[in-house]
Amino acid sequence: MKSKPFRGPATDALLGPDFRSLFESAPGLYLVLTPTFDIVAVTNSYLSATLTRREEILGRWLFDVFPDNPDDPKATGTHNLRSSLEAVLRERRSNSMAVQKYDIRRPESEGGGFEERFWSPINVPSLDENGDVMFIIHRVEDVTEFMRHKETEGAKLQTQQERLARTESDLLQRAQEIQTANQDLARLNKALSESEAGAKRLAAELSKTNEVLAKAKAAAEQANAAKSEFLSRMSHELRTPLNSILGFAQVLELEGLEERQKECVEQITKGGRHLLKLINEVLDIARIESGAIAMSLEPVDVGNLLNEAFALMKPAANAANVVFSVSSPMPRSVFVRADKQRLLQVLLNLLSNSVKYNFPGGNVTITVEATSSDQIAIAVADTGRGIDSTKLSTLFEPFARLGAEAYGVEGTGLGLALSKRLAEHMGGLLQYEENPVGGSIFTILMAADKGQQHHLEVQRQFHETSLRTRQSAGTILLVEDNLSNVQLIERVLETRPGVDLVVTMQGRMGLELAKNHQPSLILLDVNLPDITGHEVLLQLKACKETRNLPVIVTSADATAKQIEKMMSSGATDYLTKPLEIARLLQAVDEFMGYERLTA
Repeated sequence: MKSKPFRGPATDALLGPDFRSLFESAPGLYLVLTPTFDIVAVTNSYLSATLTRREEILGRWLFDVFPDNPDDPKATGTHNLRSSLEAVLRERRSNSMAVQKYDIRRPESEGGGFEERFWSPINVPSLDENGDVMFIIHRVEDVTEFMRHKETEGAKLQTQQERLARTESDLLQRAQEIQTANQDLARLNKALSESEAGAKRLAAELSKTNEVLAKAKAAAEQANAAKSEFLSRMSHELRTPLNSILGFAQVLELEGLEERQKECVEQITKGGRHLLKLINEVLDIARIESGAIAMSLEPVDVGNLLNEAFALMKPAANAANVVFSVSSPMPRSVFVRADKQRLLQVLLNLLSNSVKYNFPGGNVTITVEATSSDQIAIAVADTGRGIDSTKLSTLFEPFARLGAEAYGVEGTGLGLALSKRLAEHMGGLLQYEENPVGGSIFTILMAADKGQQHHLEVQRQFHETSLRTRQSAGTILLVEDNLSNVQLIERVLETRPGVDLVVTMQGRMGLELAKNHQPSLILLDVNLPDITGHEVLLQLKACKETRNLPVIVTSADATAKQIEKMMSSGATDYLTKPLEIARLLQAVDEFMGYERLTA
């Protein structure tokens, strides 16, 4: 048997090269087309660049495999390539094309759609022996990255050119501005040079003005101090004689007087109280205008305040046949930020006016409601005569009676002026409007205090009958230098059997008596002939034997500064003159059992 000869790779190479394999492995991007533009051969590099597979494109028409991007309405790739290929067929020679934007289709496995690409193509004919086109070799170079870089650089260049143009424009503008500024500076320098003398004169005038202002400030402060001193003295000098007038008038009312005598005493009391109210209102307005009035702003229960005001005004309303009513249930847990006594003063003045200037059988309606601006509105509406529209401009001016004197109604014309100033001093407002059904509506607007729920309970009972039967209730030490005031206290305490009264007109003697007698209560005046009541109080509180004794100050000085001074020094209470007999007796009733209650 004959053996076959050995054949290896080298032997196959000698028999002839595999041109198809060589073509497909070529490094360039080549595609071989028939004259009808069908694909018959393709290099691996071309397949990789165009994201295609050989078995999917061989035998297919070129433009079915590589159509235009349907999402690009300006695409011209197929048109330009077809024109180049037709020129090759027609002219039987190579045709080089300009760089073309010819997007390629991505496989569905990579998301589908088209990917932007730029190509540099050349189409070369392959002729047969007769010179006819047998194949067209389509060679391309992927220049996408180059084109993108070129576009980026072009954009940068354009941006730089635009920036340069703006810079040149800005420089020109700045040059013009600098030229203008230099001209202005030259003018200013000239003006400044010319005005140096004027500046010196201005500085001298300013210095003089500052001296004048300093002197004016000192004078104003001195005037303020003098005004405060005047108010204090005026309060004391006016209240002291009124204390005797009203005090003894109230004592006389306790006596068994004849009807005519009672009428005379009532007139004295009525006139005295009217004068006292006038003094209080004038002094209050003066204090507000001088800034000397003190306010203690705290949460105030509106419901309790209205109940207190109604109770105080009920006798006057009954006498005038005027009916009080509330438009809605009495508010509960509604608080405003105010000084309780001053707000009560404003409310009482409005209620008093609504009664005085009403008709018999008239109505007064109170409304309390929250506004949209965190305020509480307390409205007092009456059905009275109302206010003449021609007089509204003077509604809140002091001593303006607004024609009320024609009806014989008593008044000072200070109530509304004082009420408005007090409301504003507490951070609120007092407003007026005409009542649609006739009469007037005055509204107090105060800041709401929602964060506090205070239950103001003051329960002080007067047990006059039981106190009359007590024996040896205790001793009261009265330190008072005014003889009429001493006589008044003596007459008042005659209604309290068993109370021993010890009197001295000097402060130092009062200190000795307090140590020796250990009284149940001390009534202390402020203005004494030897030492002041304040010094007496300080020494009482500094002494071990007397520091726990209750001390009630009785003084005609009703200024807030004086009251605060005495209360902060240890006073138990402060009663202003003219004394309210009921309040004095209330204090006496409270402290006469002092020793037993603390034993």
